[in-house]
Amino acid sequence: MKKVILLFAAAALLAGCTTVYTREGRTGADFETDRKACVLAVKEDLARKGLCET
Repeated sequence: MKKVILLFAAAALLAGCTTVYTREGRTGADFETDRKACVLAVKEDLARKGLCET
């Protein structure tokens, strides 16, 4: 059972490492703008589904 949990944890950690922001010619401010828009879109989608409050 411990091996299954460790395998799942390792997979989750490695999956998180694959997300990379690579947009040539963009700045940190551009990243923050894109990140905020993404977070807002997710919150709105979850609110429409009744899963969270905005």
